[in-house]
Amino acid sequence: MFIVSDKLENVKAELEMKIVDFNGDSLWSGIANVEISANSSQVYFELQIPELTKEDHLVSVRLILDGKVLASNTYYFLPVKDLQLPDPNINKEIVKTEEGYQITLKTDRLAKNVFLSVDRDGFFSDNYFDLLPGEEKRITFISKWVTDSFGKELKIISLVDTL
Repeated sequence: MFIVSDKLENVKAELEMKIVDFNGDSLWSGIANVEISANSSQVYFELQIPELTKEDHLVSVRLILDGKVLASNTYYFLPVKDLQLPDPNINKEIVKTEEGYQITLKTDRLAKNVFLSVDRDGFFSDNYFDLLPGEEKRITFISKWVTDSFGKELKIISLVDTL
């Protein structure tokens, strides 16, 4: 795993890694304590991948400092066109905020390339991302537009919906 740092001092962090299938079942997990060198780009961990069906497995990596996720990435073993993507059940919770709406998403299976849309003026804080099984993702929709029907108007699709 490569880590790039533009900080001018060394940083001690945790590298949290796991291999899971697209249903969220864990095949391997590990944590490596790393000291990230100042102003550097280097390999901090090499993962020996066990034999597995690569069409439906992924590696998830998170860099954590003081309990906060600094960076995360998901690696797939094959090109997207060769993945055996499941049909996910994406659950949403919506809360009205001063800025617009907070949307919390959760899925039972991998949701690849999740895309949110609504036919109203506004801005999503994040869009077009992978949602891993059992993990929550919070997105803010920033808008002055207010309605009781936002949840009904919000469209959520993943790559499997486009096939």
